[in-house]
Amino acid sequence: MDKESHAPSPGRPQSLTLDQQILAAALELFATVGWDGFSFAEVARRARSTPPAIYRRYDSKADLIDAALRHELATFNFATSDHGTLRADVHAWASAVAKSITPKRVKILAALILCAEEVPQLSRGFERHIQELTGASWMALIERANFRGEIGSPNQDQAQLVQFVTSSLVMSALAQNNPTESGIVEKLTDQIVMPLLQPMAAPTS
Repeated sequence: MDKESHAPSPGRPQSLTLDQQILAAALELFATVGWDGFSFAEVARRARSTPPAIYRRYDSKADLIDAALRHELATFNFATSDHGTLRADVHAWASAVAKSITPKRVKILAALILCAEEVPQLSRGFERHIQELTGASWMALIERANFRGEIGSPNQDQAQLVQFVTSSLVMSALAQNNPTESGIVEKLTDQIVMPLLQPMAAPTS
């Protein structure tokens, strides 16, 4: 029997706690040693569990790392409240994205980049989910601006603009610049995003 069955508390809460410990340990290990150094045995040691307990949950390294990445993605929140103007909303949104790029997540991104050729599904899946999260929060601020009368209805795909801003902030973090302190949020807001949104400005009567 594995050690989960010896716990004094009911099995379901215990199992959920162990699941979280395994995912946290897996993410930490992946960020530290990357794909090549990743092993179920080390995850089990860090999670204070056993390799069989992990094998019962995940079929492969890729499955476990993907689950850990998804668990981490669930903690991302790019939604911002109404700041009264399009410019203020754009700045708040870019700041939220920048603040989400913590040192731990920079290590995760670096590990994903390094293993992208060997296990491309990991980086592709992570990127797709990030695009979905940032895209949804971005469109919310665009809709607010439209409701306020600052811009007309979007007449072009916003995905490329969102991806450019997000990628710029990530590249700044990978270059060991804190995107929340380097001034890049202001530059992206005022020199890139706002000028590109200008053609969408609602006509004045």
